[in-house]
Amino acid sequence: MRVAIPIWRGCVSPLFEAAGCLLLLRLARGVDFGRRLIDLADRPPAARAQLLWLEGVEVLICGALSRPVQRMLEANKIEVIGWIRGEVEDVLAAFMQGRLGHPRYQLPGVHRRDRRRRRRRGVPNGRKSRPEGE
Repeated sequence: MRVAIPIWRGCVSPLFEAAGCLLLLRLARGVDFGRRLIDLADRPPAARAQLLWLEGVEVLICGALSRPVQRMLEANKIEVIGWIRGEVEDVLAAFMQGRLGHPRYQLPGVHRRDRRRRRRRGVPNGRKSRPEGE
């Protein structure tokens, strides 16, 4: 399996489109069979998505990413595991052990953002408003 992780200062980049480099890994049965770094400087988002496809990446582990880029990746059958944070080696170990769902690896504020979006529409906490007189 080919896995990619965008890196910023030794950690998973909080934003895919802002990552300075990309770690590409070849994994099989929990073993790392090779890795290399690719410089992402001056590559626009669409070129980054295309690079993943050209490299045969099957899984992208990243922080946030724009919806258009996520759609491009998913259209090319690249699984996106987003909203992840942490030091690269720690995140990679968690991925290989099936522990990326742990709150420790989740970007803060993901669930709060959903609640704020609902409130802006005038419906607090996603509840339907009641007609007057009930």
